[in-house]
Amino acid sequence: MPAARASVRCEGTDLLALCAPAAAGHGLVLLPRLVAGAAGAGVAVPLSAPRLVHRTELLSPGAPTGAAAALAARLTAGSPV
Repeated sequence: MPAARASVRCEGTDLLALCAPAAAGHGLVLLPRLVAGAAGAGVAVPLSAPRLVHRTELLSPGAPTGAAAALAARLTAGSPV
């Protein structure tokens, strides 16, 4: 008989709310080291592999217009630096 798997996913911008379950031993949070320390995220473990990649996506039901088109242009233009 397969083992039961529980899963809860929490997304948001309130760092204290995101870190509280992890600090209580009920999950993990992936944060930059300085943010983790400031938010009281519990035990910080350095991550060296795999390399993390940040990705920004724009989803649109058709060709983007208005603000979405402007954002798409900025995203595809690349970094000016």
